Amino acid sequence: METFFQLAPIIDGGIDTSTPEGRAEFLELLREFGKYLVSWNLHDEDDRPVPCTPDEFVALDPRFVREVLDQWAEALVGVSAPLDGSSPGGDPSLEASLPMEALSPSLAS
Repeated sequence: METFFQLAPIIDGGIDTSTPEGRAEFLELLREFGKYLVSWNLHDEDDRPVPCTPDEFVALDPRFVREVLDQWAEALVGVSAPLDGSSPGGDPSLEASLPMEALSPSLAS
């Protein structure tokens, strides 16, 4: 969650990008986010793989970057969709068949 809150300003628009300082802060947070990317399957217009680096991330199409950020935020804090269909009930729990009353004293004692 620390990472989420650190990067939240680029998700929720909490940075004023109308100033040079705001744009620099925004780009720095995007590069920070890019450090967490492990891999991707992006190719350039000549079908060459695009290296998965923070600098390449900030150089991508802004709409694509926004989609990546939105999907990350949703996956982190969103509620997952319900499972398809119902799950089978399964067998009864073994705990339900265990006797709960005290056992009688042993005859050997």
